[in-house]
Amino acid sequence: MKSFKNNKEQISICISGVIFHCEHDASMILTAYLDEVRSCFANFREREVILSDFESKVSEVFLETLNNGQQLILAEDVRTMIQRLGHIDKETLEESADTDDNLDELLLIEDTKKKPQSPSKFTNALNFAFSLFF
Repeated sequence: MKSFKNNKEQISICISGVIFHCEHDASMILTAYLDEVRSCFANFREREVILSDFESKVSEVFLETLNNGQQLILAEDVRTMIQRLGHIDKETLEESADTDDNLDELLLIEDTKKKPQSPSKFTNALNFAFSLFF
């Protein structure tokens, strides 16, 4: 997410290649939420893919909001998006990783000689990670 400040009240942000105009409060809430998501997946090998997919989902939700004739993302829109996508904490994710072999495949492992995971295991793990949100 990149942000470009236009004036004191509005900020333009780029999420997943789409520029949205947000009120300042909305951008602050959104930044905190995305930071929370990033921290949850910070130790995952495929974190960039996971975060890119997640930002795409955020972008889709905002585009739905704007398709209703609205031109500015408000703080309430961000709260609604967060409520829709949900929260996850690191402890829940780590506990799930301990019990799910597919999710274990996504975690960074100290052994750099480990063979790359198969795409099917990655896909299953990615689906599991997103199921914690949706």
